[in-house]
Amino acid sequence: QKRMCGRAACTLAPACIKSQVGTQRWKDEDKYRPSYNVGPQTYQPILKHSPNTHRVLMSMKWGLVPNWSKEAKTKTSNVNARSESLLSNNMWKRLIKRKRCVVIVNGYYEWLHTPGSNEKKSYYIHHKTPDKILYLAGLYDVWSDDKNESKKEGSTNDTNNEEKEKLYSYTIVTTEASPKLRAIHDRMPVILNEDEVNIWLAGEDVEGEAVAKVMKVLKPNNGDDLELTRVGSFVNNVRNQGKQCIEPLGGRGMIESFFSRSPVKAENKVVLKKEIEDQEDQIVDKLDEEKEVKNEEESEEEEANMKVEEEKEDKEDEEEEKEEEQEEEQKVKLKTEKEDSMDEDEKRGKKRKSNSDEETKAEIVVKKETEVEEPKPKKRKMMKRRKKNNNY
Repeated sequence: QKRMCGRAACTLAPACIKSQVGTQRWKDEDKYRPSYNVGPQTYQPILKHSPNTHRVLMSMKWGLVPNWSKEAKTKTSNVNARSESLLSNNMWKRLIKRKRCVVIVNGYYEWLHTPGSNEKKSYYIHHKTPDKILYLAGLYDVWSDDKNESKKEGSTNDTNNEEKEKLYSYTIVTTEASPKLRAIHDRMPVILNEDEVNIWLAGEDVEGEAVAKVMKVLKPNNGDDLELTRVGSFVNNVRNQGKQCIEPLGGRGMIESFFSRSPVKAENKVVLKKEIEDQEDQIVDKLDEEKEVKNEEESEEEEANMKVEEEKEDKEDEEEEKEEEQEEEQKVKLKTEKEDSMDEDEKRGKKRKSNSDEETKAEIVVKKETEVEEPKPKKRKMMKRRKKNNNY
């Protein structure tokens, strides 16, 4: 089933809320607007622990924005927090120890989806006593606008020395639905009685056994003080406001009668109870079927994701192999170019050597020729002398 609780009603005047919760302190009271159709992103009254006054009311935004978020935006999944995961989920286990709160509402809405069709029936779950507050367990966090803080640094202007902007936001803790409400939805918000409110808000920082103690209050409400009213489709659109959202639709249906204490004829009690049980069994069976289908879809989706992941890994391996091949080719190319360059240098060296040898040979030849030609004049001179001597 879809998430819950995702829609609520809080129509009480501020004075009525203060009177019921027992405190007159309310921070950002002007942000609260009574509404018959409350959805995420709206500001609602929240009761939290205060070291000085024990308790204080504060208007907070529905849809928790964790303090480490880069932007003041909430995810749809942060509207609710499953009680079973508060100690295992990194985001929630930090808050369960220090930032517990109570969400103030008149009641909340839930929809019964008819299996096999788009039809859905709207129900308003509220306290039997009119205008009696439902206390829902919640967690909150504080997000700060660090960008504004950085702009203020280094400035001496008094207007820039104000505290940086803060956003207080919350989520509603949910648990398994009680047997009486399971026919509508398999989850419900944790509804606290006054004693449980005291335990949930006792002290701001809890550790060890104290954590276990506050966790014990996160259980399904038995529904004895609750009333279920079938309402029209007017509430389906979150933009619609007004008392029409909570007006009963053509009397009470079977599930509403199950909660009702109005007199029922003795001869009809057994029949009515049997009809209710049969309807509940049918709905539970349908829910089980939907759960099985959902599990199968999740399994298929997981297999598909695994396949995509494997394909991604194969692609990455191929790319790595390709890169290695390219690197190897580049190395071979560089080696070849280097060898070619060395061969070229060697050829040039041999050529220079060959030229040098030829020049040396030429010089030797020239020198020999010179040596051969030089004595000739001497010989001729000697012959002349001999002739001269003979004449004498």
